[in-house]
Parts: sequence; C-alpha cells; structure tokens
Amino acid sequence: MWKGLSATANYQWASAFADNGGFWTWSHVVTHFRDTNVRNQQLVAYGSYDLPFGKGKQFAPGVNHAADLLIGGWQLSTVMNWSSGLPFGLGYSNFGGNQSCHYNTGDSAAPCRPDANGRLKTKMSGPIFHGLTGDPTHGTITKTFWTPQSPGGVFSFPGLDKIGNAGNNNYFGPAFFNSDLSLTKAFAIHESVAVKFRFDAYNAFNHISSGNPSNTDIFSSGPIDQNSGNGGNGYGGMANGAQPRQLEFSLRVNF
Repeated sequence: MWKGLSATANYQWASAFADNGGFWTWSHVVTHFRDTNVRNQQLVAYGSYDLPFGKGKQFAPGVNHAADLLIGGWQLSTVMNWSSGLPFGLGYSNFGGNQSCHYNTGDSAAPCRPDANGRLKTKMSGPIFHGLTGDPTHGTITKTFWTPQSPGGVFSFPGLDKIGNAGNNNYFGPAFFNSDLSLTKAFAIHESVAVKFRFDAYNAFNHISSGNPSNTDIFSSGPIDQNSGNGGNGYGGMANGAQPRQLEFSLRVNF
C-alpha cells in the first residue's frame, strides 16, 4: 500500500496428469497425459487506487463542498488474469483421407496419433492463430494442421497399428488474458443516507481470448473454440458465446 494505492499479485505454476482411455489396460504410458483443465502458468493481479482529487487530497485540496462532491472520493480498481493456454492433443481418423491407423478398421481401442517432425506453433498473435487461416470479414478462424501440398511437413503417418510419437495433450492453445476495471464513488447525503455510483468495464481491453481448437483431427478444418468451457472468453463478432467488452453503470442508495 502506498499513497492510496493497494495492489496484490500472485503467480502459480502447476502441472497435473491424468490417465484415461480404453487402451489403459494395454499401455499406461500411451494413456498418461496432461490434464486438459490445468494451465501451466497463471498470473492474477488486483488492486485499487484512491484518486488524489478533492478536499484534503494532493490536487484541489481546498475546494468547496459542492466541488468536492463532484471530483472527490473516486476509486479505481482492477483485476487481471493472464494465463498460459490449455493443453490439447492431435490425432487423425484416416491419414490423408485414405489410410487408417488400424489394420482392422473396426478396431478403435488404440489412439490414432501421427508422428511429429518438428513442433507446431500455436501462439495467438492478434486475430491470427499461427499456422491457421482466418476470415476477418466474418470473424472466424479455421485451423490447418496438415495440407496435401506439404504432406511431409509437421506430421507423418506412423504406419499401421503404430501409435505416433506426437503424444497426447503435448500442445497448448492460445494464452488467456482478461482485465476488468471499476470506477466507484461513495458520498453521504445525510448521516443515515449514502449514495454509491459504480462504473464497471468487463473485458475492459476487448481482448480476444480464444479457446482450443474444437476439432483436433489434423485433416479436419474447424473453428477455434470461443466459449469459456474450452479455455476462451470469446470476442464480439465471433461464434460460440462471444463476449466482447461490456459496460455497466449503477447507482445505489443505502439508508
């Protein structure tokens, strides 16, 4: 705390793993992967600042009562969450549309994972997701993990009945960022009557926080998920529960 400013911040590093899938009885290694709901890093900061205006403050300390009611007693507060992306895994049903990962196509116990040759970039930069194509007109983003023009790029076919080395939940989606701001002023009209004005800005910077791809098949195009259940807070003009900046005004009288 310093001259009306109060701030708190905390940082968390976390790593969690889980076992899941019908193939667990055959191999514990294949079905052991990062927990889909746990972010590796998270920074949360919050605080408030009493604005230095009005009677007895740094600026305009000698104003009359009427002016003090107008410019004095304001407080600005904020909360910010900045977190790394959620993990997700990649797979395929038919490699290139004509090659199944199983010798017996009716056998679906073993996961179909490709071999990874290098690293897929999944960093969010503005409205464009690296390695993906976007449509700024309609506000949609589609993913392209593999293209026929570069079949030997990041991923390759591991062979029949072989589980590729790409692993499960080894990739991470876009980082999450959200900041809310609040401006409040409280003053007494009478000894038993108090009025409080409040202005809130949710997602104050109108920042896109996309979730993970809703379809992780390397040959299937689809949108990057925007809903909060898959790691994002959405954005105005984009699909699946878009949540742009929201402004709210309120006036409360206590008596």
